[in-house]
Amino acid sequence: MGRKTFESIGNKPLNARFNIILSKSLSQRQANPEGLDNLVVLDSLHTAQQYIEAELGSRVKDNYIVGGRGLYEESIALENMHNVFLTRVNTDVHADVCLD
Repeated sequence: MGRKTFESIGNKPLNARFNIILSKSLSQRQANPEGLDNLVVLDSLHTAQQYIEAELGSRVKDNYIVGGRGLYEESIALENMHNVFLTRVNTDVHADVCLD
């Protein structure tokens, strides 16, 4: 997930999964002051892919992109992107960001 998405969920990792925060400005110490073992901060989607292959290997079956917009746009263009899980919510919402 991107930094802004991480901040929007209260600067806490999602439970019961390994969380990779992508940010060029957020440090590991800022994002993870408690030293949790399910959270790492990396600087790019490419670096995240390398980290998953090298550090997590066979322990990770699926990877999910959970936002934000720039990360969605970058990941959709990847060769190894196989599925998009889209949730439609039938309501009017105010949003400051949208996908084209």
